[in-house]
Amino acid sequence: MTSLQLDDLFNNYAWRQVDSNITMSGHKMQGRLFLLPLPPSDNERHQLSRNGRRIINTPVYNRWLKRAASVMHKGGLPLFSSDKAEPLFIYTVVVYRNALRDPTNYEKALYDAMQQSESVFVNDRQIKERHTKGELRKAAPLEYVICYLLRQKDLPEVMDFYVSEEQLRGYDDFILRGAQAHGNKVHPQL
Repeated sequence: MTSLQLDDLFNNYAWRQVDSNITMSGHKMQGRLFLLPLPPSDNERHQLSRNGRRIINTPVYNRWLKRAASVMHKGGLPLFSSDKAEPLFIYTVVVYRNALRDPTNYEKALYDAMQQSESVFVNDRQIKERHTKGELRKAAPLEYVICYLLRQKDLPEVMDFYVSEEQLRGYDDFILRGAQAHGNKVHPQL
């Protein structure tokens, strides 16, 4: 994609970051909504440096990142999460017109832009849970992503994919018993 094509794409007034009330499993939460053009995929993210010794981001990836971060920053919203330790949840919908797309290949660019904008969160390591869904829409005007950002503590516990602390302890015990049953030791560093 050329710089002009990217500029044309980002000149659409629709791209934004806004505070939003989000309802999930009948539970209302305060979060953020992002609407951005489809980022470059992970497959388009890296290239070798001129000397062939380092892996660097491609110019297309860097241009998209800069423009997306600028769109988010221009919203003028305060930082959604300034606490580096606060766990966040992201629900992303990738709308595409090509059935061969892999929706999870677009997450890293989106998270990097959020961090670079300095108006969403401090570090993308705060994202502790995520769900990404692909939507094939051949009639869509163009390909884009919708992203909902929530605080993990606000998530309703009735969600099918929610794993409680009690369930995690149960899995920990199950793994330990499985290792002990065969006379093995569990090595946490592996």
